[in-house]
Amino acid sequence: PRGGSLYITYSGTGPEGIRLHIRRATDIPVLELGGWKTMTDAERSQTINAYLTELDNYLTVNKVGTSQTDWHNVTEISTPSVLLSLPAGAVQAGLRGISDRAAQLASSLLAWEDVLSICQTVQGISGPMESRQNIRCMQMFTGAFMYAAGNHIGIGYGSCGGMVTGRPIPAGGESSANGLFGWGIAHELGHN
Repeated sequence: PRGGSLYITYSGTGPEGIRLHIRRATDIPVLELGGWKTMTDAERSQTINAYLTELDNYLTVNKVGTSQTDWHNVTEISTPSVLLSLPAGAVQAGLRGISDRAAQLASSLLAWEDVLSICQTVQGISGPMESRQNIRCMQMFTGAFMYAAGNHIGIGYGSCGGMVTGRPIPAGGESSANGLFGWGIAHELGHN
């Protein structure tokens, strides 16, 4: 009901003169992999493992569980192509029971790169995207489970855990169902 992530960009002159005062801020777990394509496998693994430790600690301290209204229940996962703004408890639950959570999360991020590349190709977009897709947990309106809003794709709480359980397309391709997050995400990406 209160709170949320704050994103600030300033591209004007005199940035040293800008001051920002934020009251009652909470440092949330953030997996920053914007440099994914230039990182080594070891760097990625180390960054992901550190994030998972931070996520577990954060959830233990804040005791949010699966609350859909506690503004502490939030985390962000950032790659060059996607920003996942998800409930921290849903991310942890999505990875629960998986023996190598870091490998699964890395696999899911590769799947995000795959699905975004496919959508871009289908839509005739060549070259790198100028901005990331933001997939964020939002309260759904009657009858919806996802929607596209131009600057983000909103998904319901129940779909959030699945955003970290994707599988990339094998090198040889795959003829059956894949792990690219289902038709809903691709449909909403098409709108954006």
